Amino acid sequence: MNQDVIDTLSFILASKHRTNIILSLEKKAKIPSQIGKEIDLNTTHVSKYLNNLKEKDLVKCLNEKARKGRLYELTPKGKEYLNRLK
Repeated sequence: MNQDVIDTLSFILASKHRTNIILSLEKKAKIPSQIGKEIDLNTTHVSKYLNNLKEKDLVKCLNEKARKGRLYELTPKGKEYLNRLK
């Protein structure tokens, strides 16, 4: 495993919320409120974690210009790390 993989995996695993968000997005794209209900986390916090994951190119927003109902899905990189989490 190279250092970038180790660093990214460590970043994900350091937070149960980041881990749960990635697992939540496994099968389909979702909005923050759906993710929040699924993992029992406030929508504001979900959005914060999604932004962190987006900065690491693990998730992407499909409708960035929307003020409400932003839809998120895993990137190809995010799917790679999802497989590492299982």
